[in-house]
Amino acid sequence: MTNLRNNYPKDHHYLPKCFLKAWTYDQNQTLLWVYRKEGNRVFGPSSKSTTSVCYKKHLYTRSECVEEKDKYKMETESFQNIDNEASNYLEYLTKQRGPINLSPKEKEPFSVFLNSLKARTPEIIERHKLQAVPILQDNLKELLPYFKEKNPERYENFGLDTIVKFIRDKELINLISAMHWAIISIEDDYQNLLTSDRPLIRDGDIKQPMFGLVLAISPHKIFVANNIMERVQQFINYNPTELTKILNIKVLQQAEARGFSSNTNYPKIFFEENLKILYQTYTKLVL
Repeated sequence: MTNLRNNYPKDHHYLPKCFLKAWTYDQNQTLLWVYRKEGNRVFGPSSKSTTSVCYKKHLYTRSECVEEKDKYKMETESFQNIDNEASNYLEYLTKQRGPINLSPKEKEPFSVFLNSLKARTPEIIERHKLQAVPILQDNLKELLPYFKEKNPERYENFGLDTIVKFIRDKELINLISAMHWAIISIEDDYQNLLTSDRPLIRDGDIKQPMFGLVLAISPHKIFVANNIMERVQQFINYNPTELTKILNIKVLQQAEARGFSSNTNYPKIFFEENLKILYQTYTKLVL
Protein backbone atom coordinates (compact mmCIF):
# COMPACT_ATOMS: atom_id res chain seq x y z
CA MET A 1 0.00 0.00 0.00
CA THR A 2 1.38 3.41 -0.98
CA ASN A 3 2.41 5.66 1.89
CA LEU A 4 0.56 8.91 1.19
CA ARG A 5 2.93 10.78 3.50
CA ASN A 6 5.64 10.46 0.84
CA ASN A 7 3.50 12.03 -1.88
CA TYR A 8 3.46 15.50 -0.34
CA PRO A 9 6.08 17.97 -1.59
CA LYS A 10 8.84 18.60 0.94
CA ASP A 11 11.02 20.97 -1.15
CA HIS A 12 9.21 24.31 -1.06
CA HIS A 13 10.32 26.86 -3.66
CA TYR A 14 10.24 30.48 -2.55
CA LEU A 15 11.10 31.51 -6.11
CA PRO A 16 8.87 29.37 -8.35
CA LYS A 17 10.19 27.34 -11.23
CA CYS A 18 7.66 28.97 -13.58
CA PHE A 19 9.46 32.29 -13.01
CA LEU A 20 13.01 30.95 -13.43
CA LYS A 21 12.03 29.05 -16.59
CA ALA A 22 12.53 32.22 -18.65
CA TRP A 23 16.27 32.11 -17.85
CA THR A 24 16.80 28.49 -18.88
CA TYR A 25 19.02 27.79 -21.86
CA ASP A 26 18.20 24.17 -22.75
CA GLN A 27 15.39 22.76 -24.87
CA ASN A 28 13.68 21.20 -21.85
CA GLN A 29 13.63 24.61 -20.12
CA THR A 30 15.13 23.29 -16.90
CA LEU A 31 18.77 24.46 -16.81
CA LEU A 32 20.16 27.92 -16.05
CA TRP A 33 23.51 29.43 -15.08
CA VAL A 34 23.99 30.07 -11.38
CA TYR A 35 26.45 32.32 -9.55
CA ARG A 36 26.61 31.69 -5.80
CA LYS A 37 28.12 33.79 -3.05
CA GLU A 38 29.58 32.43 0.16
CA GLY A 39 31.06 35.05 2.44
CA ASN A 40 33.42 37.15 0.35
CA ARG A 41 33.69 34.65 -2.49
CA VAL A 42 31.54 34.14 -5.58
CA PHE A 43 31.42 30.74 -7.29
CA GLY A 44 30.20 29.95 -10.78
CA PRO A 45 28.92 29.88 -13.33
CA SER A 46 27.52 26.42 -12.73
CA SER A 47 24.65 24.81 -14.59
CA LYS A 48 21.73 23.96 -12.29
CA SER A 49 18.14 22.89 -12.76
CA THR A 50 15.31 25.15 -11.67
CA THR A 51 14.22 22.36 -9.32
CA SER A 52 17.50 22.48 -7.39
CA VAL A 53 17.61 26.19 -6.55
CA CYS A 54 15.61 28.65 -4.43
CA TYR A 55 13.91 26.11 -2.21
CA LYS A 56 14.01 25.06 1.43
CA LYS A 57 12.75 21.81 2.87
CA HIS A 58 9.49 22.15 4.80
CA LEU A 59 9.57 25.94 4.51
CA TYR A 60 5.76 26.12 4.52
CA THR A 61 4.99 22.88 6.38
CA ARG A 62 2.61 23.37 9.28
CA SER A 63 3.27 21.83 12.69
CA GLU A 64 2.63 18.24 13.79
CA CYS A 65 -0.60 19.15 15.59
CA VAL A 66 -2.56 19.28 12.34
CA GLU A 67 -3.63 16.34 10.20
CA GLU A 68 -1.13 15.05 7.65
CA LYS A 69 -3.16 16.30 4.70
CA ASP A 70 -3.26 19.82 6.16
CA LYS A 71 0.46 20.17 6.88
CA TYR A 72 1.31 20.95 3.27
CA LYS A 73 -1.72 23.06 2.30
CA MET A 74 0.29 26.26 2.15
CA GLU A 75 2.48 24.75 -0.56
CA THR A 76 -0.01 22.50 -2.38
CA GLU A 77 -2.91 24.94 -2.37
CA SER A 78 -1.96 28.53 -1.52
CA PHE A 79 1.33 28.88 -3.40
CA GLN A 80 0.52 26.38 -6.11
CA ASN A 81 -2.59 28.38 -7.02
CA ILE A 82 -0.66 31.66 -6.95
CA ASP A 83 2.14 30.25 -9.12
CA ASN A 84 -0.18 28.56 -11.61
CA GLU A 85 -1.95 31.85 -12.26
CA ALA A 86 1.36 33.71 -12.37
CA SER A 87 2.66 31.29 -15.00
CA ASN A 88 -0.17 32.28 -17.35
CA TYR A 89 0.41 35.98 -16.73
CA LEU A 90 4.17 35.65 -17.25
CA GLU A 91 3.56 33.97 -20.60
CA TYR A 92 1.18 36.77 -21.57
CA LEU A 93 3.39 39.62 -20.34
CA THR A 94 6.54 38.39 -22.07
CA LYS A 95 4.69 38.80 -25.38
CA GLN A 96 3.74 42.42 -24.64
CA ARG A 97 5.47 45.73 -25.17
CA GLY A 98 4.61 49.18 -23.80
CA PRO A 99 1.70 50.04 -21.48
CA ILE A 100 -0.47 47.12 -20.31
CA ASN A 101 -4.17 47.80 -20.76
CA LEU A 102 -5.72 45.55 -18.14
CA SER A 103 -8.35 46.55 -15.62
CA PRO A 104 -7.42 46.54 -11.91
CA LYS A 105 -9.55 43.42 -11.49
CA GLU A 106 -7.70 41.66 -14.31
CA LYS A 107 -4.38 42.59 -12.71
CA GLU A 108 -5.20 41.10 -9.31
CA PRO A 109 -3.78 37.55 -9.77
CA PHE A 110 -0.39 38.86 -10.90
CA SER A 111 -0.47 41.51 -8.14
CA VAL A 112 -0.83 38.67 -5.62
CA PHE A 113 2.20 36.95 -7.18
CA LEU A 114 4.25 40.16 -6.99
CA ASN A 115 3.31 40.58 -3.35
CA SER A 116 4.23 36.96 -2.65
CA LEU A 117 7.79 37.40 -3.96
CA LYS A 118 8.62 39.54 -0.97
CA ALA A 119 6.64 37.62 1.66
CA ARG A 120 7.47 33.97 0.95
CA THR A 121 11.25 34.03 1.45
CA PRO A 122 12.87 32.03 4.29
CA GLU A 123 13.87 35.10 6.30
CA ILE A 124 10.35 36.58 6.17
CA ILE A 125 8.77 33.23 7.06
CA GLU A 126 11.09 32.94 10.05
CA ARG A 127 10.31 36.50 11.14
CA HIS A 128 6.57 35.82 11.06
CA LYS A 129 7.03 32.67 13.13
CA LEU A 130 9.10 34.52 15.75
CA GLN A 131 6.62 37.39 15.95
CA ALA A 132 3.57 35.13 16.23
CA VAL A 133 3.64 34.50 19.99
CA PRO A 134 4.25 38.17 20.98
CA ILE A 135 1.35 39.20 18.73
CA LEU A 136 -0.94 36.61 20.31
CA GLN A 137 0.18 37.70 23.78
CA ASP A 138 -0.60 41.34 23.02
CA ASN A 139 -4.05 40.49 21.70
CA LEU A 140 -5.16 37.69 24.01
CA LYS A 141 -3.22 38.51 27.20
CA GLU A 142 -4.50 36.27 30.05
CA LEU A 143 -6.60 34.25 27.58
CA LEU A 144 -3.51 32.98 25.75
CA PRO A 145 -3.12 29.72 27.79
CA TYR A 146 -6.78 28.89 27.17
CA PHE A 147 -6.41 29.65 23.42
CA LYS A 148 -3.28 27.49 23.23
CA GLU A 149 -5.02 24.57 24.94
CA LYS A 150 -8.23 24.73 22.90
CA ASN A 151 -6.69 25.69 19.54
CA PRO A 152 -3.21 24.12 19.44
CA GLU A 153 -3.11 23.99 15.64
CA ARG A 154 -3.94 27.70 15.32
CA TYR A 155 -1.46 28.61 18.05
CA GLU A 156 1.40 26.61 16.52
CA ASN A 157 0.77 27.82 12.96
CA PHE A 158 -0.28 31.41 13.59
CA GLY A 159 2.92 32.80 12.03
CA LEU A 160 2.53 30.82 8.81
CA ASP A 161 -1.16 31.62 8.55
CA THR A 162 -0.44 35.37 8.71
CA ILE A 163 1.81 35.04 5.65
CA VAL A 164 -1.07 33.94 3.41
CA LYS A 165 -3.26 36.74 4.77
CA PHE A 166 -0.53 39.29 4.09
CA ILE A 167 0.07 38.05 0.55
CA ARG A 168 -3.63 38.40 -0.28
CA ASP A 169 -4.09 41.61 1.72
CA LYS A 170 -6.79 43.51 -0.18
CA GLU A 171 -5.29 46.95 0.42
CA LEU A 172 -1.88 45.94 -0.93
CA ILE A 173 -3.33 44.07 -3.91
CA ASN A 174 -5.55 47.04 -4.79
CA LEU A 175 -2.53 49.34 -4.58
CA ILE A 176 -0.48 47.23 -6.99
CA SER A 177 -3.43 46.64 -9.35
CA ALA A 178 -4.19 50.36 -9.51
CA MET A 179 -0.66 51.19 -10.69
CA HIS A 180 0.28 51.92 -14.28
CA TRP A 181 1.86 48.80 -15.78
CA ALA A 182 4.19 48.49 -18.75
CA ILE A 183 6.58 46.04 -20.40
CA ILE A 184 9.95 47.18 -21.72
CA SER A 185 11.79 45.08 -24.32
CA ILE A 186 15.57 44.65 -24.24
CA GLU A 187 16.89 43.58 -27.63
CA ASP A 188 20.55 42.98 -26.66
CA ASP A 189 21.22 39.25 -27.08
CA TYR A 190 24.72 39.43 -25.62
CA GLN A 191 24.37 41.15 -22.25
CA ASN A 192 20.75 40.76 -21.30
CA LEU A 193 18.76 40.90 -18.08
CA LEU A 194 19.81 38.87 -15.06
CA THR A 195 17.77 37.81 -12.07
CA SER A 196 18.47 36.59 -8.52
CA ASP A 197 16.91 34.83 -5.56
CA ARG A 198 15.42 38.22 -4.59
CA PRO A 199 14.25 39.47 -8.02
CA LEU A 200 11.61 42.08 -7.17
CA ILE A 201 12.98 45.64 -7.10
CA ARG A 202 11.06 48.24 -5.13
CA ASP A 203 11.36 51.69 -6.67
CA GLY A 204 11.16 53.98 -3.63
CA ASP A 205 9.10 53.64 -0.45
CA ILE A 206 5.55 52.33 -0.53
CA LYS A 207 4.37 55.49 1.25
CA GLN A 208 5.73 57.73 -1.50
CA PRO A 209 3.48 58.90 -4.37
CA MET A 210 6.01 57.66 -6.94
CA PHE A 211 6.36 54.20 -5.41
CA GLY A 212 6.77 51.45 -7.95
CA LEU A 213 7.88 47.90 -8.68
CA VAL A 214 10.37 46.64 -11.25
CA LEU A 215 10.85 43.00 -12.19
CA ALA A 216 12.81 41.41 -15.00
CA ILE A 217 10.41 38.67 -16.16
CA SER A 218 12.78 37.27 -18.78
CA PRO A 219 16.26 38.04 -20.18
CA HIS A 220 14.57 40.45 -22.61
CA LYS A 221 11.53 41.84 -20.78
CA ILE A 222 11.12 44.22 -17.85
CA PHE A 223 7.86 44.61 -15.96
CA VAL A 224 7.37 48.12 -14.55
CA ALA A 225 4.56 49.33 -12.30
CA ASN A 226 4.27 52.78 -10.79
CA ASN A 227 1.66 55.10 -9.31
CA ILE A 228 2.77 57.84 -11.72
CA MET A 229 2.59 57.29 -15.48
CA GLU A 230 5.42 59.80 -16.03
CA ARG A 231 7.72 57.55 -14.01
CA VAL A 232 6.75 54.55 -16.16
CA GLN A 233 7.48 56.64 -19.24
CA GLN A 234 10.94 57.41 -17.83
CA PHE A 235 11.71 53.71 -17.88
CA ILE A 236 10.29 53.27 -21.38
CA ASN A 237 12.36 56.16 -22.76
CA TYR A 238 15.58 55.28 -20.98
CA ASN A 239 18.58 53.93 -22.88
CA PRO A 240 17.97 50.14 -22.85
CA THR A 241 21.67 49.24 -22.46
CA GLU A 242 22.06 51.55 -19.47
CA LEU A 243 18.75 50.40 -17.99
CA THR A 244 19.85 46.77 -18.25
CA LYS A 245 23.09 47.55 -16.42
CA ILE A 246 21.32 49.50 -13.64
CA LEU A 247 18.76 46.77 -13.04
CA ASN A 248 21.32 43.95 -13.20
CA ILE A 249 23.48 45.65 -10.58
CA LYS A 250 20.48 46.25 -8.34
CA VAL A 251 19.06 42.72 -8.60
CA LEU A 252 22.45 41.18 -7.78
CA GLN A 253 23.14 43.54 -4.91
CA GLN A 254 19.86 42.66 -3.21
CA ALA A 255 20.36 38.89 -3.71
CA GLU A 256 20.53 36.69 -0.65
CA ALA A 257 22.91 34.13 -2.18
CA ARG A 258 22.40 33.51 -5.91
CA GLY A 259 22.32 35.29 -9.23
CA PHE A 260 20.98 33.68 -12.41
CA SER A 261 21.69 34.12 -16.10
CA SER A 262 20.55 32.54 -19.34
CA ASN A 263 24.11 32.65 -20.73
CA THR A 264 27.71 33.10 -19.61
CA ASN A 265 28.41 36.30 -21.54
CA TYR A 266 28.82 38.52 -18.49
CA PRO A 267 32.37 38.50 -17.08
CA LYS A 268 32.56 36.86 -13.67
CA ILE A 269 33.95 40.05 -12.15
CA PHE A 270 30.53 41.68 -12.71
CA PHE A 271 29.00 39.10 -10.36
CA GLU A 272 31.92 39.33 -7.94
CA GLU A 273 31.57 43.10 -7.66
CA ASN A 274 27.80 43.12 -7.12
CA LEU A 275 26.67 39.76 -5.76
CA LYS A 276 28.81 40.13 -2.62
CA ILE A 277 26.92 43.25 -1.55
CA LEU A 278 23.75 42.75 0.47
CA TYR A 279 21.92 45.98 -0.28
CA GLN A 280 18.24 45.86 0.52
CA THR A 281 17.26 49.44 1.32
CA TYR A 282 14.28 50.56 -0.72
CA THR A 283 15.68 53.62 -2.42
CA LYS A 284 14.36 55.18 -5.58
CA LEU A 285 16.04 53.86 -8.70
CA VAL A 286 18.14 56.61 -10.23
CA LEU A 287 17.79 56.72 -14.00
